[in-house]
Amino acid sequence: MQNQRGEPLVLVEAVEGGVVIRLNRPEKRNAVNDPLAAAAIAAIDAAEADDAVRSIVLTGSGQAFCAGQDMGEATGRVERNASVAGAGGAGGLAARLGRCEKPVIAAINGFCMGGGAVVALNCDIRFACDDATFRFPGAGYGLVVAASLLPAAIGQAKAKDLILTGRTVGATEACEMGLVNRVVGRDGLDALALEYVRMIAANSPKAVRASKHVMNLAALDHGAIGQELEYNRQLRGGDDHVARFGAAADRVVGPAKA
Repeated sequence: MQNQRGEPLVLVEAVEGGVVIRLNRPEKRNAVNDPLAAAAIAAIDAAEADDAVRSIVLTGSGQAFCAGQDMGEATGRVERNASVAGAGGAGGLAARLGRCEKPVIAAINGFCMGGGAVVALNCDIRFACDDATFRFPGAGYGLVVAASLLPAAIGQAKAKDLILTGRTVGATEACEMGLVNRVVGRDGLDALALEYVRMIAANSPKAVRASKHVMNLAALDHGAIGQELEYNRQLRGGDDHVARFGAAADRVVGPAKA
């Protein structure tokens, strides 16, 4: 499947010791619809199956890393592609990254919002260009977004700051909070990610995978992750969510036509 420019939805580049997976829907700020999710998940599956790939770099085309779930598809204003409807959009991509046994490096090349920020949180190491921005607007949409993951990354007080307000933060503040590991100029972002690919590739792949697994067990509360899913099951489709999400969608894709 292709983007509006007739290009593949995901660009995959093999590099020494790893692979770069680039979300390629720049006309939509790499917002994830089911076709993009399916293509990205397939690329991750292939990378996990390839012994030559020791780590994965995930990044975006254009000026955005990922704008989260495609609003047109989420509201039913854009017909879902039946052949890939099970991919699960941004949530499905984030979940697949969360199950990835190999290290994933996020090279956050710009706008990173909502489900896109959850995608980034499911990566192991996060680098950002100096003009990247981050936002967790779930509460404004009537949903719980990233509340189970963000405290492990930046601490409870800072996570509450971002989730309860939905405010936008720049790359420097995100780094000070611990949301990203390092901030570099846009021109140096890919080079930094590839430097880490080489360093990871120099280590024992079995020890790297085992270390990642142990750290995730130590840091992530799977009960909280399950509770977030349950709250969203209850909230989604309720009056508050419908009103808030619909208003947000109108700002992005325009009001629904009668």
